[in-house]
This record gives sequence, structure tokens and C-alpha cells, in this order.
Amino acid sequence: MATATFPGVFNFMTLRDHSFEGGFEEYETERARYLHVFDGGNADNLGLTSLKRVIWKALKNRDQEEPILPYRHIIIIQVDAFVQSFGADPYKPDPRGFFDYIFDLNFASSMDSLLEVNRDRLLTEMQNKVLFPFGRYSKREKNTADLIYKNRMTVQEGGNQKKLSDDPEAIRDAGYLKQKKRKNEMCIKFFYGDDVQKYCSKGTEYWDKLNKKISDKLTFVQLNFDKVPNVKGCVGNVEIYQSDMGGDCLKRQLNRISTNFMFKTELDRHTGLSDGDAIACAVPLLFGESTNKKYCGELNLKSDEESAEEWEIESIKELAADWENVRAILKNDLAEDANKSK
Repeated sequence: MATATFPGVFNFMTLRDHSFEGGFEEYETERARYLHVFDGGNADNLGLTSLKRVIWKALKNRDQEEPILPYRHIIIIQVDAFVQSFGADPYKPDPRGFFDYIFDLNFASSMDSLLEVNRDRLLTEMQNKVLFPFGRYSKREKNTADLIYKNRMTVQEGGNQKKLSDDPEAIRDAGYLKQKKRKNEMCIKFFYGDDVQKYCSKGTEYWDKLNKKISDKLTFVQLNFDKVPNVKGCVGNVEIYQSDMGGDCLKRQLNRISTNFMFKTELDRHTGLSDGDAIACAVPLLFGESTNKKYCGELNLKSDEESAEEWEIESIKELAADWENVRAILKNDLAEDANKSK
């Protein structure tokens, strides 16, 4: 529902909030409450923050030093329709379109840049299997960091005063404190209400142990067109579309397909493929399988070693290994459940 209420175009979606209506006497006289929601793509267009909340809510003994994760495995398969922005055309002195003269749409590019930073952070957490990079940041640590960065803390060295901020060890300490501050800020943004004080005051040791438990059980597979390898056989501007390692013309065509999947039927001038054939050529590789050459035209998806199979390119081998891991986990879990049911 919230996805349909895009900010700036549609108003909030209003829902009755029944979380305070448990039938208890103290709540019976409370005024009715409502949730006003809108599309959250500007905060997390991948849905990964929601998955982090699901995992957090599932934890048992969260208030103890050893939280318990009640899952045998966590498998997250993320199909990412993100389209890489190529920016304004560098070959045009004025890249504006017709509507830009009425209302300049470059604000959308600036928003995309901000959203990409948040997107990269969430993906890094999943790929590194550190879902909760949180920590405590005390008022004393904040004051120390402020003094160092403002060049106001000095120490006596012989008969002279020396700025502590010029000391390499002080700079290192300030960097460490800045990192702790960033972890604490991320914690505060994740929690709300009383949970902020309860959990954001916990030290790094607590979060390290929790992340280790999750890491041991988490398998994360991301599918997007950026994982399509470079190919041989690109035509056109060699300098832009081809390099010693192969051309990225196929990847560029895939990334230019609109997210509404309105395919172009005309052939791309660098790949010689229609949008539909480009997808049919590339997608099997993302699942660790051999591609069907009839869709690939003149493109050669083999690595430099002629004897190598088409999917034996490093990035594709990693995906193939991920899928094999997923299959093995599911197979073992099914076998374990079958044995328990006997």
C-alpha cells in the first residue's frame, strides 16, 4: 500500500494503529491513533532494512549478552533492478531536454546520488555479513573527539605546549572515536523509542558476537545486470565500449533498459541485439548456467582461455558457487526434516 503513495505525487496512506489497543484498562481511554505511511524507496529501495528488522525481532534473549538466533539458516536472494546512472551526456554542451527548460530535472540526479550511497551501505552490510554494525558512543568520548578536532587540547612537552591534534596517536584516536560515533548514529537510526537507550548503549562486543552468529548462518545472493561479464564482439566506438579485458557493451545495454521493461525492438548498435535477446543472452549466466548462443549474436562470452566454459569467468564463478551453496543448504535441510519426521 505504501509503495503506491509516492512522495510529491500522492498523499499519505492512512492506517489505524491498533498496537495500543490491547484491551487493557489504561488504553481504553486513549484517543485513536493512526499511521501515515508513504513509499520508503528514498530510505531503502531494496527492502534490506525490513529484513534486518525481521531478523532482529526473531532473536531471543536480546537483552542478554548472548542473543539466540532461532534459524538454522538465513538465505536472502535479492533481485536488484537498480539501473546505473551514466550522468549527463559528456558530448553535449547543454544536456537538458525539453521539460528541463520548464522545470529542471537535474534534482532527480542529485537524489539518485544520495540514494546510491545508502544503497551501497546496505549492500556492503549484507555482502560482509555484518548486519548490525552498531556500538556505544559515550559523552566522554564525544567530548574528547571534539577537543582533538578543534585543536584545543594541548599537552606539555618539555617546556613547550604541543597541540595534541598534531600528534599521530591523537589523530588515530580521533579516527577511532569518529568510527564509534558513526556506529552509534546508525544504531539510533535503526531503533526508536525506548529501544534506542536500551540497545545503543551496548558495547561493540555485544554487536560483534551477534554479527558472528548471523554471519555463520547467512547466505546472501544478489542478482543484477552489473554482474554480467565483459564480452568480445562489441562494435562501434572501441575506446568507450571495448578494452583489453573485453567490452562492456552488453552490460551497458542491459542497464539502459527501463525498469518498466518496455523493451526496444530495434537492435542495439554496439551489441547487435534487441533488448529481449540481450536479457536472454545474459540472464542464464547469473544463475551459473551456460547461455544459449542463439540469443547472443556475434558476442563471445568466453574467457581468454578458449577451453574454458562460458560461465568460468571470475564473477560468474562466484555466482555459481553461491547457487551451489544455496542448493546444498536446502538439500541438507530437507533431508534433516525428512529424518525427523520418521
